[in-house]
Amino acid sequence: MRADPRVLHDRHAQLTQDLTRVAEELDHLARIALTHPTPDVHVNLQRRHADLHTQLQDITRETQRVTHLQSQSQEPPMNQHAQGFTLIELLVVIAIIGVLAAILLPTFSDAQKRPYNVAAQQCGRAIVAAQIPYRAGTGSYTSDPAQLGPDVREACRDAGVQVGVHATSPTAATAAYLMSGANDVSFAFTAFHPRGTGFYRYWLTSPSPVASGDRLNTLFPY
Repeated sequence: MRADPRVLHDRHAQLTQDLTRVAEELDHLARIALTHPTPDVHVNLQRRHADLHTQLQDITRETQRVTHLQSQSQEPPMNQHAQGFTLIELLVVIAIIGVLAAILLPTFSDAQKRPYNVAAQQCGRAIVAAQIPYRAGTGSYTSDPAQLGPDVREACRDAGVQVGVHATSPTAATAAYLMSGANDVSFAFTAFHPRGTGFYRYWLTSPSPVASGDRLNTLFPY
């Protein structure tokens, strides 16, 4: 018994609408990813992208089935153009998924690491701020971040940020958690998070100005 051509036509039209909906939502996901590249958004987009990919696979299989039934029908499909356009649309959506992945995966990766870089910079700023009252009370800067109080501890060690001597590699700084030798006129350090993409440096030599790149304003990549 052959399927009713009208039923097949209606089903074909519904599949085309479903495909259009998936394509529009993929475009919407791309816009969200580019305007809100945060880790939480990244996780939600990954889940939704996987769900849309599953829907696309289901639509593709159903379209193939309907197309096959139409070819077996005694009557030709009521809309010859709809079949061709639907297949083209399928290819376009598949291409969109590929392009979307190529664009968004690096963006997602950077978005995941960016908060760790920010944490390293905030740790450095907390150290600089805490050194001022410390020197006022003791007459000298300290090379031990643990001496700078709870705010530094929260911004640095509690946040997973490593602090080491100035201009050292991050691996060397990891084991140290001590800044370069400090005195009454200078102190210097390197701050980074192991899950970030680089490290920040700070170097104060009074009364000389702090050099560019040593003011916690430059992220040096690993």
